[in-house]
Amino acid sequence: MMFQGGFKESNLDKVPIRYVSYDVFYVILQYIYTGRLMDLKEENAYSILRDSYKHSDLMALTSLKRLIAKSVVKLINNDNWNEILILGWQYNDLLLRTKGLKYVKEHWDTIKYSDNLRDILNNSNVDCIEELFLVANGTNHLV
Repeated sequence: MMFQGGFKESNLDKVPIRYVSYDVFYVILQYIYTGRLMDLKEENAYSILRDSYKHSDLMALTSLKRLIAKSVVKLINNDNWNEILILGWQYNDLLLRTKGLKYVKEHWDTIKYSDNLRDILNNSNVDCIEELFLVANGTNHLV
């Protein structure tokens, strides 16, 4: 439509894609053409997947979003558990939320004084914080 509907892009040799990195756009394009999530071996695979998750939601690519979530939870660690949990809350994604909370429960002694926990406490709503502390205190809420 954009290339045939009289839009300025129909006359351009190159169409700029804004607000998305090359790596993220490549992941999405590969999925559109193959129906599969490409295997990322890069050191920054987590950040590419995280950003691809957000953009796949924006583009209503639900199947891609699900594939990305399954890959992201395999990469959970002390550096990113909070981002995964926040994504789960923000996008109402039960898999991300559950894996994030499970990580909290299993690693509470390690993370309870972390900057990542402080970030959640400073930037999340009270319901999310309550859920986190229920899990940390041993309640089997979701995990």
